[in-house]
Amino acid sequence: MKEKKVEVLAGKKEEEGKKEAVKEVSQKKEEKAPVVEKKEEEESQDDETDTDEEEKQELDLGPVTIVVDGKTVVLPKQEVKSMEEDEEVLFKSRAKLFRWEKEWKERGTGEVKILKHRVNSKVRVLMRRDKVLNICANHYLFPTMELKPLHGNDKAWIWIAKDCSDGDPKDEQFCINFVNIETATKFKEVIDINKKQNTTIKAAQP
Repeated sequence: MKEKKVEVLAGKKEEEGKKEAVKEVSQKKEEKAPVVEKKEEEESQDDETDTDEEEKQELDLGPVTIVVDGKTVVLPKQEVKSMEEDEEVLFKSRAKLFRWEKEWKERGTGEVKILKHRVNSKVRVLMRRDKVLNICANHYLFPTMELKPLHGNDKAWIWIAKDCSDGDPKDEQFCINFVNIETATKFKEVIDINKKQNTTIKAAQP
């Protein structure tokens, strides 16, 4: 009988020891969790700091100082024209643009504008890529220009235009995708209203 009692007591102590071990492991896991969250918060703060620094660098457009033959020369700040100074902005929004090259290939993501010249009243579509500001679409509207919806996407339009973003005017097929339906609808409305302004612009060939 004494041997059985000893075995029972030993079994209880063993179970209690296992429970304590499990409890310690659980406590250690709980202690580690906040460290991971803190690391994620720090990374997020670092990203925000990097973004702020990039914005500061982009805004720093002051004169540049260089040294030539031991003499300090200050290069004056020069204004770079965008060729949009004489145009009125009829529409402006962020979007992603694609061009047909045997298949749809991305042209760039950035700001697309519909611009109307204040003197000759001609209206064009202009889109620049983010940050680098390279032109990925630049063409006039023409009276018979038609925007067609992309099958299965209410936020995208397809059209053909004589684009000159790569140099000489060339017939190109574009597809543009907006963030929401409202913006996509507004884009088409502005084009449909203003395309008749360009009566002298030749239509692109499908």
